[in-house]
Amino acid sequence: MKKRMQVFLIGLISVFVPPLFFSQGQTQEANTPPAQSQSTTPSPEQDKGIGPIREDVMGNRVPRKEGQLVRSGMVVAGCLTLLALFFPLWHITLTAPQYPEGLSLEIWAHTIRGSTPYDLGNINLLNHYIGMQSINPDLVPELKLGRPILVALALFAWLTALANSRRLAWIWIGLTVALCLAVAIDFYRWEYDYGHHLDPHAAIQIPGMAYQPPFFGSKHLLNFVATSLPAAGSYLILAALLIAAWSAKSKHAASRAFTSLFRFRRTTG
Repeated sequence: MKKRMQVFLIGLISVFVPPLFFSQGQTQEANTPPAQSQSTTPSPEQDKGIGPIREDVMGNRVPRKEGQLVRSGMVVAGCLTLLALFFPLWHITLTAPQYPEGLSLEIWAHTIRGSTPYDLGNINLLNHYIGMQSINPDLVPELKLGRPILVALALFAWLTALANSRRLAWIWIGLTVALCLAVAIDFYRWEYDYGHHLDPHAAIQIPGMAYQPPFFGSKHLLNFVATSLPAAGSYLILAALLIAAWSAKSKHAASRAFTSLFRFRRTTG
């Protein structure tokens, strides 16, 4: 099911994005009125070489080529955001001499699971000996919000593409960054709580010792090395943000370069 959904989203990008670059130009040519014999002076916009000007639904004056770029970029950003549902967002690995292959946790938008069927159980067993709480995804309320938030962000991105609004694109970028920061803060708080609030009756007690995993990077915990790094889902969201920001910025040269690339591929294909 996951592979089918991934193939569907990739196909959606490949089918609907390229036409967005060409349909606007064809519509423009079809709707161009006959030239007036007495009006030969180019408009200021045409004199600057940025093409015809249009207004989006928010009232912004946007060159048509920039409008194509915003629309296409937000379609891709929405697809990448939705695709992040099918990959883990974060990855934590514990390695030690008795576990040479390591024990791994995968944090998804909706759950926490081990990389193998036994990893989560073994980590919880180790946590029990040192007094840490068991990791139970059902007791983490934030995981119930992960899927709806990503779906809402994807829909917002596609509505922005439909509206063809650069202002809405920047709102989407700001909202996504704010949510990512909120998730990062909550993740750090969750790690701190698990690593510092220990059972006083645990079998292994070391005064002053805390077992908080690293937020990013590696850290020694007793004879274990804990490594915490972003996973594929986080990189997909980062790619969505970069594409949305690049498509929304008001750089005429970027817009011309992007559309020219697809026109070149179309004529040489």
